[in-house]
Amino acid sequence: MSYHERRSIAMITSTVLVFAVYGLVLYLKYRNGYFATADPLRLGAVLLLLLIPVQIVSKIITMILFTIGRTIAVQGDPDLPIEDERDKMIELKAARIASYVFGAGFFLAMGSLALAWPLLVAFLILFLSLFGCDISTEIAQFRYYRRGF
Repeated sequence: MSYHERRSIAMITSTVLVFAVYGLVLYLKYRNGYFATADPLRLGAVLLLLLIPVQIVSKIITMILFTIGRTIAVQGDPDLPIEDERDKMIELKAARIASYVFGAGFFLAMGSLALAWPLLVAFLILFLSLFGCDISTEIAQFRYYRRGF
């Protein structure tokens, strides 16, 4: 397996763990009535905005740990791959797929608001579309590197 494929697997694992822990914490707080008195619009915005730095920090930590682990595994000779045009094309294709996933989630969230569903549903759809966006990016990169383009 190549460096890029292993990196994608590490990022997928990190993303799933972060979203699972974040979702579990939010669910437990919701079940205990922590959000009962809060304004739902402000609360949803705060929770989604807090997710962004949490996800960024987790990706940074994952890349640091991945690089350290890879360096230890190859006995100190990291031999990092050079980024070429193929890598940039793969990133662009993955970003396009992620944009489609997030766009679909955004329109579903707005559609739920247009149908007068609870605001919680719209924020849940946005939360899941952010998760789908991150996962689809890494899966697409893994798939394209596995295919060779």
